[in-house]
Amino acid sequence: MEKLSKEDIILIFLENPNLLARKIEEHKIEKSDEMRQLICELGDPDCAYRYADYIDKVSNNLTRKVACRDSKYAFWYAKHVDNGPHEETRKGACKDPSYALYYASQIDKKPTSMTYNSTRMDPFTKNLYRTWVKAQNKYSSS
Repeated sequence: MEKLSKEDIILIFLENPNLLARKIEEHKIEKSDEMRQLICELGDPDCAYRYADYIDKVSNNLTRKVACRDSKYAFWYAKHVDNGPHEETRKGACKDPSYALYYASQIDKKPTSMTYNSTRMDPFTKNLYRTWVKAQNKYSSS
């Protein structure tokens, strides 16, 4: 197994997360809690999401916490890593009205008070949310 420095791991990951994942799969390097911690210490929601999706391939509280600093990555984390709703990803997605609507419709698949309250910050998104809720009610009662 290759022994990579922390700097090498970060550089490989930032250049191409798939390359780091491939090296781990081919047993050229070993993934570790230290590696996850190192990537999360960058503080970049994109990096945390990609590490969870490409390297861990499962959710982890640390990667989720960092990913949820940004609405987009909170949504993607719920969709591709958690494969469903989680209170922390919902809260992260709701920092942006558009992602709150995406979260409600694609992750929760139902309206929630948190997603609705977030969409109220933007009149256009609030109207879309209401239209979506009406459509949900129409199709669920048929």
